[in-house]
Order: sequence, then structure tokens, then C-alpha cells
Amino acid sequence: MFSDNTNYIETNVSTDLFDLWEDNIAILSLDGMIVYTNPSWKNFAQENNLDPAECSEGTNYLQICDEATGDNSDEAPVVSKGIRDVIQGNKSIYKIEYPCHSPDEKRWFLLKVTLLSKTYPTNVFLQHINITERKEAELSSKETQNQLKQAQSIGNMGSWQFNFSTGKIPLSEEAYKIYGLDIAKVYTIKEVQKIPLSEYRPMLDGALNKLVSGESNYDVSSRFNGQTMVALETYILLQSMTHKKILSQVLFRILLHRKNMNKK
Repeated sequence: MFSDNTNYIETNVSTDLFDLWEDNIAILSLDGMIVYTNPSWKNFAQENNLDPAECSEGTNYLQICDEATGDNSDEAPVVSKGIRDVIQGNKSIYKIEYPCHSPDEKRWFLLKVTLLSKTYPTNVFLQHINITERKEAELSSKETQNQLKQAQSIGNMGSWQFNFSTGKIPLSEEAYKIYGLDIAKVYTIKEVQKIPLSEYRPMLDGALNKLVSGESNYDVSSRFNGQTMVALETYILLQSMTHKKILSQVLFRILLHRKNMNKK
């Protein structure tokens, strides 16, 4: 537990548990003074060539934010305002993700600020949570998506997905181009089904039904309205199985390929 002899609000929060946390933890007083930091906070400071005495108990966290300069300091005023909003009760929680790279590695953290009482102004609880693994996964996924986008553009191929629970179909950029659709709009399955010429509809519906029932793969061709092209559509069915029963949400990925059609 902690209290103070200055103008901090006394709190009954026990810090024993926080001493065991891997996240970097601090508690701020009403005016932004650090009144508690856990061992992880102090260790992080030491590992990054900082003096724990200059960024732990007795240091004004808000003042550091207000006076910050250098790399990524543009976000410091935003952080300062977010913390003050929680202290004053304007927000119950404040979150922001930020980079904190070292010379040896790239790192990202989530700052989470929560109030410690419902009497305002209040002391606040700060968590600096390492989210590097998630951010790296997001960046890798984004890079993969960019590569897929380039590959689809080069190969005149596109993709879209369909979820039975929503009826909506997100399309890739190249799929919008192939279908001649408005890229700003989200389409439904019924709207997409109207794209091929109506004469192909029974064949396409039959093939889709066989795919869903597991009778056969889906590999068909159809002609688009007013265009001399065909689409070779391959549906890869991703099924969620529970006791051999397909759940209501089934996701399809459709690959579209455009090519010239020789008139006979």
C-alpha cells in the first residue's frame, strides 16, 4: 500500500501484486507525480541506460511528457492530455500505442491509463505493455497483403470472401476491377451473383451447392455482361467443423482470372 505526505490522495491500493507483473507499472498522483513503480519499470530503465531515480518515484511523469523532445516526441502532448483526462474523470481509460525502438531491436508498447477511484480528481494506474510480437505480426501481414495485391495485379487475378452469417463480400482491389464494380462499396452475395450472364446462373448455383455439400470442388467459367472475358473461379472452402457438422459461418475465398475469349 502507499500514501504520501504531500498533496497526493491516499489510496488503499496494494502494490504487492504489481511487483510481480512483467508489464512496466507506475501509479501517478493528481499532479502527475510518480508515487510507485514496480521492479519491471526500474529494470527497463536500467536496461535502456536510464537512471531509475530520474524516471521513478518522485519524478513528475506529466512534466516529462510536456517537455519531451526528440524522436516520437510529437505524441507526448497527446499522451499528457490523455492522462490528465483520466485524472479529472473525463475518461475512465486511455490507451495509445507507440514505438520505443532501441539500437538493437524494434519495439512497440501499449500505454494503458486507468483511474484508481471514482472520486475525481484521482490517482491513475499506468501500464506499459509490450506489444512487439503483435505489431510485427501485423506488419508482416500487411507486407503479405501488399505482395498479394501486386501479384494479383500482374496476373489479372482477384479474390473475394463470403461469410454466410453476414451476406457481405469483401473484394480485393483487382476483383473490383475485374468485375467493374465501385471500389467504395461493400457488396452482398446477391449483388455479386448478378454479375455473370443469367444463362450461367443454374450452373454456378449447382456447382456452389456441390462444393458446400462436399461433393466436388468448384472450378467453373462464366461470361460477364457486355465483356468478352470469362472468369475461372476456384472456391477454396474453409470449414469450421464440430462433430463433423459445418457451422453456420463458412468462409469462401474466390480466385478470379480474366482472359480474352476467342469468339467462334
